[in-house]
Formats: sequence, structure tokens, C-alpha cells
Amino acid sequence: MHADAEPLILVVDDNDAARYLKDRTLRKAGFRTALAAAGEEALRLAREERPDLVLLDIKLPDIDGFEVCRRLRTDEATASIAIVQISATFEGPEHRVRGLEGGADTFLVAPVEGTVLVATVRAMLRLRRAEAQLREFDRRKDEFLATLAHELRNPLAPVIYCLDSMQPRAAADPELAGCVSIMRRQIDHLVRLVDDLVDMSRITQNKLTLQLAPVTLQQILDSAIEAQRPQLEAKEQKLTRRLPEQPVELHADAVRLAQVFGNLLSNSIKYTPEGGRIEVSSEVSGDIVSVSVRDDGIGISQQDLDRVFELFVQVRQRGSGLGIGLALVTRIVEMHGGRVSASSDGPGRGSTFTVHLPVAPKHAAVETLVEGAQQGTPERKKVLVVDDNEDAVEALVLLLRAQNQDVRAAHGGLDAVEIAAEFQPDLIFMDVSMPDLDGLEAVTRIRQQPWSGKAVICVLSGHGQPADRQRSTAAGADLHWVKPVGREALIELIRRGTRPETGGR
Repeated sequence: MHADAEPLILVVDDNDAARYLKDRTLRKAGFRTALAAAGEEALRLAREERPDLVLLDIKLPDIDGFEVCRRLRTDEATASIAIVQISATFEGPEHRVRGLEGGADTFLVAPVEGTVLVATVRAMLRLRRAEAQLREFDRRKDEFLATLAHELRNPLAPVIYCLDSMQPRAAADPELAGCVSIMRRQIDHLVRLVDDLVDMSRITQNKLTLQLAPVTLQQILDSAIEAQRPQLEAKEQKLTRRLPEQPVELHADAVRLAQVFGNLLSNSIKYTPEGGRIEVSSEVSGDIVSVSVRDDGIGISQQDLDRVFELFVQVRQRGSGLGIGLALVTRIVEMHGGRVSASSDGPGRGSTFTVHLPVAPKHAAVETLVEGAQQGTPERKKVLVVDDNEDAVEALVLLLRAQNQDVRAAHGGLDAVEIAAEFQPDLIFMDVSMPDLDGLEAVTRIRQQPWSGKAVICVLSGHGQPADRQRSTAAGADLHWVKPVGREALIELIRRGTRPETGGR
């Protein structure tokens, strides 16, 4: 919609008298107009003038109105223009159906009364204006979610580092151990909620991509189950699994599918009472494997089953959440070429969620992707921690010093460049958003120092979009990790202690 002028209407009609009449009627109503007598001319004017609405006759001398409509809709530059098609009285309902299915917003039958023409044009423009406002609202919503996730991740990171530092002392104090365990479970839950927010935002913008590779279903389920083990034990629930003896091979994104089954298991744990039972089972039929997560929890009413996978919908009354998890499950499974279904015999009688996925061709090689983590304290190294958040710095420093590392801290980019030049660390954890010099510029300056070739630089950021990772790599970072980062990942990076051949993520 043109913000600085009256709406522009493109009138397309090969009949001079009809075109003149429509032009005059619309101008008297306060609209601006552009005129075309043929289809190709209409397409050219639509691209050049970007009208708010096209009033399109079906019968044209070169290409008909149906084809003009189709081309307008398939051209990104003109796809959002409102289109009102006009047919003669002798053209039947099948023409109107064809026009509407081809992309027209509505249909008028000639001759059109002037007041009806103006009212229809105004109605279509109101509709387009509302759609534009919704698109803008959706864009701002996605920006807000990304910002919210970043702002939530920043305070989560130091809390996690502090909890990890308390773990050795908690082992000797049962009361403290219980408190640490509870806090860790709740922090993990917050992290999952933040991750769900970010992932759903990526999906709605078509920015979520899959990293497909050979993997077995058993590996994925093992990962998902182990991640939920603390929650299962806290509620003293019994988990059983019935899986095929032979490995079921998939060509899939192992991380995303583990997220899918982790979400389903988390839901079952949440909505099943203490001491309840949860079962994970799978069976292969032809080239499809079906995995079911069944519980004896509070169940779902029949009228809610159809809504359970909708975004921001909470149909089970107990518990809490954002109503994102199951919508995210559906979209990720669909991206893998699969589908999800839900069933329940009603409230109080449990629920079953089943994921159907295509099995990889039998000749596909399956690699073992998970290796046992090495044990013991890593070799002592020089580590520089950079973040303008003092709590984040202090917490990470405490955690690293507990691992016998030689740690120094910097609270800004300029400070980091100076300390790095003197300290020459083996490993640098670099925040991005800092007031004096942002982390990526600091990385670039550090990489210009001759000694820095030996250093591993890991960017820690609240943002994890592909463009964010690309900027980190371009600046010279080896890794781009999204906050908060767990203790195990940090220690494993210190243990490796060498620059990866390719920038890991």
C-alpha cells in the first residue's frame, strides 16, 4: 500500500469504452489509476508501477486474464498485489473457479455497477492492508523472540557455571546435593524453553535447516532418554523400551530427532504422576519405522486431540509450558518426510504419541557418531574469558579454575586484545555484544597477532542463526557456541586443546 498517496489501481481491459468507464469511476472515488489494454502491457506496468490492486478483465488480445493472474502471483515483485477479475455474463461458474484457484482475490461479473466496483476495490484494499499489518506484526514477533532468547541466555550461563562449580562440594553434603539437583533440572527446563522459542521462530521464517547424516534410531532414542533421565528419576517413574534387535538405519539430523523424542518424553514425564509408567516402542513396516511414546498419565480429551499439535496451544490442564513443543515436533518430523499422530482414551487414561519416519535405504552406511567422553581433569592450559557481564565472567572463571586451568578475565573487547597479546592464551571464550569493542572485532584483532595461530577461539553468543555463525568464522573464530554452554562441553574443548581443521559449531 502506498503510504504517501491514494491507492493506485491498474485497470486492464481491451475494450476502450469499458476501460474509460472504470477509470473515470475509480478516479471520481479518489483512486489513482494506470491503464492497460493487453496482458503483456499489464504485466510490465505491474512490475514498474507496483499498483495496490489490479482490476483484470479475462478476455485480452494477447494472453488471457487467467495467465496474467498466474504470472502476477508467481513473480515475487507482484505476488502481493490484490487482484479482482472481471468476467462477462456469458462466462460460466467454471471460469470464476479457475480464476480464484489461479490466484484472484475475488470475481465480478460485467457490467459492474459503479458503486459495487468502488466498494469491492475498497474491501480488497482493506484486506490487503490488514494482511500487510499481520506480516509486519509477524516480522516484529520473530525479532522479539530472537532478542528475548538472547537476553534470557545471558543470565542463564553464569547460573549454570556456578551450579557446575558447586557439584564437587555437593557430593559430600546430601542437602546441598538435593538443592543443586533441583536447580539444575529447572535451569535445564528453562534452557529447553528458550531453545524451543528460537527453533519455532526459525521454522516460521523457513530458516531452520537439517544436518542429514547416517544414524541409527537406537542412537537417537538413547540420547533422548538419557537427557530425560534426571526428570524420570525425580518423579520415580518407570521407563521401558521395546525396540527392534537389529539397528534401524535413518538418514536424518540426529540432534533434531533427539530433540523430537526428548520433547515427547518430557511431555509424558510432566503429565504422568509420580511412580507412573512410560513406554518407548518401535516397529518397522516396509520402509517406515513407527516410534511410540506411551504413558499412563492424565490423558487428552477427544475434542482436544485435533488441536494438540497447534502452536501456542495447551490442551492438558496440569503442568505448564509455552505450547510450542508439540508444534515444533510436528514441523521437524515433517521436514524429515515423516508425520506425527496422537491418541488417548480420554482424561485419566494416558496418551500415546507416534512418530512415523522413513527408513534409510539398506545400502546406506551407518557410522557410530557417539564416542565415550574421556574422564579425568584436563591438562592445564592458559584460558582467557571475555564478557562484559561480570557475573558470567566470574562464574566461568570459577568453573575453569576448579579444573586446574590458568585463567584470566577481560570485561571488554579492547581489554581482551591487550590481555591476549601479553598472556598468549591457548583458548579464548569470547562474548560478542560488548560496549567498547564487539567480540568479533576483538577476534579479528587477536588473529592479526603472530602468536594467535595456536589459540582456539570460541565465540559464546546468545544468537545462533547461520548468519551469526558465518560472521564468527569470517572474524577468525574456530567455534560459535550458543549460550548457555554446559560444563561437559567446556571441559571437552579444554581437553582437546587444538584448533579444529574446520570451524565446529
